[in-house]
Amino acid sequence: MELISRSIKKKDHELKASGRAHYVDDQIMDGMIYGRLLRSEKAKARIVDIAAPKLPEGYYIVDKSDVTGVNQVHIVLDDTPVFAEEVVQYVGEPILMVAGSDIKEVDRIISEINITYAEQEAIIDMRKADTVFFNYNYEKGDINKAFKEADQIFIETFETGYQEQAYIETQGILAYPSKNRIVVRGSMQCPYYVHGAVAKALGFHKKDVQVIQDVTGGGFGGKEAFPSILACETAIAAKKSQKPVKAVFDRREDMSYTSKRHPSICTYRVAVKDGEVIAMDIDVLFNSGAYTTLSPVVLQRG
Repeated sequence: MELISRSIKKKDHELKASGRAHYVDDQIMDGMIYGRLLRSEKAKARIVDIAAPKLPEGYYIVDKSDVTGVNQVHIVLDDTPVFAEEVVQYVGEPILMVAGSDIKEVDRIISEINITYAEQEAIIDMRKADTVFFNYNYEKGDINKAFKEADQIFIETFETGYQEQAYIETQGILAYPSKNRIVVRGSMQCPYYVHGAVAKALGFHKKDVQVIQDVTGGGFGGKEAFPSILACETAIAAKKSQKPVKAVFDRREDMSYTSKRHPSICTYRVAVKDGEVIAMDIDVLFNSGAYTTLSPVVLQRG
């Protein structure tokens, strides 16, 4: 117990506590430009038209037409678009990125882009959805026999909501061309996920993509799958512009549009005999949202 109880200093403690740690937003490169995402304002709609102002020299609009590989983020089922196609499936879905040297000018351009939508009916309550992404069943023992022999049966349903990971450092990616390669660095938990996703979106051989995990200011699961999405978008912008592109979320954007812990509805049916629990029949329903991302892994854990 003496060894278990002894305080151990984390490897990155001194760098972070002293302020010497360099995060992705501390990285500065010559010719670097800044990217911001224009997002859907509708929960479900068809994109009818996109009207953009004339761009100043050195500014770029990056969308699905600039994806040189596959317009899907490689996670599990690869159903998440890098940039929206004809339809948006949730409020906040990225439609395009604007990139340029002055972030205020980038924001101005985004504010002047008009999206015309044909709005469709969105299903917000997962109990009303007819789409089941994943279904797992686990069983041990003779549960029917146990419930028949039970003295009492208790049934109760519990609901949990979204949970924000609340890492101190927001999501951030820097992508830049380097000879015939694209280099991606940023705040992430799973650099190999990012590597595979970016290579597929660019249509590059994996050897032509390098991923560097910068000092990461917290993740807690929130930087497992999501950095792959932002990395693909930023890498496409870097390839188009042939310049380093940095995209770092502010706090409002991060909390509003990044993935959370899945809301759940869990129903427990419990058999009790002689004062002891002898069986449990548990149904767990998770809200995956519009796309699957890491939902199958989360559901397996649940």
